[in-house]
Amino acid sequence: MLNGKLESVRFSSVKAQILETIILSEEPVTIRQVSKVLWGYDSENMSESYVPRMIKVIRTDLKTAKGIDGKELFR
Repeated sequence: MLNGKLESVRFSSVKAQILETIILSEEPVTIRQVSKVLWGYDSENMSESYVPRMIKVIRTDLKTAKGIDGKELFR
């Protein structure tokens, strides 16, 4: 759950892992790197559009809960 001053938003474990990977990385991460964190060796068999779609959802959730422009945070 992402509790914000505006609203609370349910945050799945996948969204939390993606956000954690991006935040904890000292350098920018690629979609492929995030996929490897999520699915390990099997990441090449996953849809290439899944992680970008989830990042878009995370941006929307941040805007909904916190009023933060997620596009500014995740480029």
